[in-house]
Amino acid sequence: MKGRTTVVAVLCVVIAGTWYFWSRERSNAPRIAAPQANADAAALPSSKADSAAVATRQANVASREDSLDERPLAEVRAELERRAQAGDARAASRLGQAFLYCNNLPAATDAQIDNAVVEIGAHGGRILGELGSSLTPDDQASLLKATMKYAHARCANAQGLDEKDAAAQAFRWIERAAALGDADAQALYGEAMLKTYDMRRAIADPETLRDRLEQARTYVERSLLQGDALALLQAQTYYADGVYPANPERAYANLYAYTLTPRSADMPPQVLTLMLSEASKVLDAAAIDRAREEGRRLAACCGVSEGDGR
Repeated sequence: MKGRTTVVAVLCVVIAGTWYFWSRERSNAPRIAAPQANADAAALPSSKADSAAVATRQANVASREDSLDERPLAEVRAELERRAQAGDARAASRLGQAFLYCNNLPAATDAQIDNAVVEIGAHGGRILGELGSSLTPDDQASLLKATMKYAHARCANAQGLDEKDAAAQAFRWIERAAALGDADAQALYGEAMLKTYDMRRAIADPETLRDRLEQARTYVERSLLQGDALALLQAQTYYADGVYPANPERAYANLYAYTLTPRSADMPPQVLTLMLSEASKVLDAAAIDRAREEGRRLAACCGVSEGDGR
């Protein structure tokens, strides 16, 4: 039972941390800019052969630099940190998001998930707590499997990350990237910031928390102006959790808007369906209709997929 309990705890961590998991479509992701100068570029060829050799070396350097987003974090971390310190917003954003979501990412097999759901159900519980109250055991297991697969796919290049101060490092780099204008980092600023706060710190330093919450609101609005759909997802949590004045209808509108954008394809559809279902429970039919109309308007910021939500 101890092993299964551990699996349950692991799964709960993953499911909680993945609802608002970041993703950047590779086809649209800007490449990290290459340094303006390097030793190869400064070389002066003395012959056609030398010129060809220099061109080949330059191409290889550019290829390595362009692939920083695709290579394992352990391999490129020092270079990303150097670039982030020098003002590269994308490098800082990748570091921050890796620390925010990929540190000590656990694993569980499909069989372990099935066993955990059955074990908890046999004792009258639900592996997802109240969130799973409307789901059958099979649906809970399916959701958890999809979420686990999703989390590991998105952290494929950050496997083995094991940092004791991951939350602080995540906020450090997200804060820097947001200040440098990275839209994803601006959307994620509030989430990264809140993970560095516990009740004791919030009570001891309420002024800093208040200022940073104001900054989170400013940044999510800037992210929306850049057309980043991730900001819609974050705005939903702000309205649900009180970063903005609590407004369930506005929360649903932002979530619904996100489901209309191409970016929503980055999340497991089971997750989005459950999120919409949970968000709608406190709304009547008229409020849902208003929220969907508002959602369609909001989604215009970030591109709209075919169809009408989930």
